[in-house]
Amino acid sequence: MDMPEELSRWVRQAAGKTVLVIGDLILDRYLYGDAERISPEAPVPVLRAVERREAVGGSANVAACLRALGCRVRCCGLVGTDRHGRRLTELLEAIEADASAVMTVSDRPTTAKTRFVGLAQHRHRQQLLRVDEEETEPLDAPAMERLIERALRAVRDADLICLEDYDKGVVSEPMVAAVVSVARSAGKPVLVDPARLSDYRRYAGVDLLTPNRDELSLAVGRRLESVEDVARAGAELIARLDVKALVATLDREGAVLVERDRWRHVPTRPRSVYDNTGAGDAVLAALAAALAAGAGLDAAVRLANVAGGLEVEKFGCVPIPAEELLAELRLDDRRRNGKLRSVDEVVAELALRRDRGETIAFTNGCFDLLHAGHVEFLRRCREEASVLV
Repeated sequence: MDMPEELSRWVRQAAGKTVLVIGDLILDRYLYGDAERISPEAPVPVLRAVERREAVGGSANVAACLRALGCRVRCCGLVGTDRHGRRLTELLEAIEADASAVMTVSDRPTTAKTRFVGLAQHRHRQQLLRVDEEETEPLDAPAMERLIERALRAVRDADLICLEDYDKGVVSEPMVAAVVSVARSAGKPVLVDPARLSDYRRYAGVDLLTPNRDELSLAVGRRLESVEDVARAGAELIARLDVKALVATLDREGAVLVERDRWRHVPTRPRSVYDNTGAGDAVLAALAAALAAGAGLDAAVRLANVAGGLEVEKFGCVPIPAEELLAELRLDDRRRNGKLRSVDEVVAELALRRDRGETIAFTNGCFDLLHAGHVEFLRRCREEASVLV
């Protein structure tokens, strides 16, 4: 079985698997507006509001990504008694994520991030400002104990556990230790997307860590320039924390998978990066879905590379549906097997590319004797489109 076919199998088999997502629930709020002039009051753009949108963020976005891949999801985290908390609960219900393990508290606000996004000529989105409403102090001991009780009850019904840490108080050292202990006894893997911390001791004993290059660099206290640097840093953390494996994401360089006795670089296809918001969530969700379905680490990392690549081509946090991931894998298969297609194959592939918003160019002519006119045709097609027929 070739790689795209194998990865497609894991996507299909992930449907129906149950993943418990424990972490910092965030309400993402967007205000879009046309930015056409500078304020006379200060050297800042004037944003004329044209649209407002709210979406799940933080660990709730991981839940949304998993739901898009067909997994069942239960969320464990905190919301306040405020409007943001009620709205976030509504959004979780809308994506059919089980919020029964979410705890409401009166002494902390719901974490919310409001992004002001400027548009030029009603497009070309550019984030201008982000306003965070949050409480980052640790939970008091009684509240943490109640939250841990909810998490442990939910572990029982899960195939796999994800911990999404934004350092807002949920993924504490006691929480991780309790979840790891119960999950390990039940033979259920625990994955962690870490916060930007210099001390990773709270993650001791988990099965898989998924930092990006910058997070890993902060954790080991040095710059990581090469793939080899990343691999050495990953091995250092594995030994220090008794972690089974680590996947470090490297943007356009793909990822490095480090295990106790080996490491390997998993490259990715170059992408046009539009916005890297939510890429880590997409990677964690794809890893979790594949591993819950029974995939090995190598296949899971390759699938996560594809999901992360699709995510950075979109603005904001946009869950990647299983159908889109499968379509991308089919395209990858065709890229591997050359450029010649039958008419039926061309029609099917162009439909997939149109659904992704790609621009398609068509040109004709007799190309057996190549001359300057042909070269100009090809050059213009490359400028105007992403695929040429």
